[in-house]
Amino acid sequence: MLYVKSEAGELIPITCEGVFAKCPGCGAVHQVDISEIMESCGGDVEDANVYCGECSKRHLPLWERADEIEAVAVRFPGVSVGQIQEIVRSGLDHGFSFETALVGARLAYAMQTGQEELFSLDDVAAALGCTKEEAAAEMERHGIQGMTISTLPGFEWLLGKM
Repeated sequence: MLYVKSEAGELIPITCEGVFAKCPGCGAVHQVDISEIMESCGGDVEDANVYCGECSKRHLPLWERADEIEAVAVRFPGVSVGQIQEIVRSGLDHGFSFETALVGARLAYAMQTGQEELFSLDDVAAALGCTKEEAAAEMERHGIQGMTISTLPGFEWLLGKM
């Protein structure tokens, strides 16, 4: 059996039911499965972070929509998927939607690298947390004119894939 020593010097047995973690997102103390933690962190428990159920749900899009995060990283040479994930995770931790956090990451790296980045009306609406109509009105109010893309007849389906 393994033990931890309390501040008073008492040996406390480590059991599967007796291990708790403090959520790095919200600070909630919650019970964890030590065997899963050991497996996931390769035995280095000092650096292990375990989110609570609520924060885990909030971070789920990081894994479900990993392809979108990777697509952003690919557009900016020298930027890793991990860097984009950290920006998106921070946005999620601050209550932003996945879409808003991803637009923020795109904007941040476009500004940092000086690389052009085009944003759709859907992107702007997600970032502002409003409808497309409200986003268009807000852009117009600030003197920003959107760009319309047209194609040769018969190629409209291609725009839907971009």
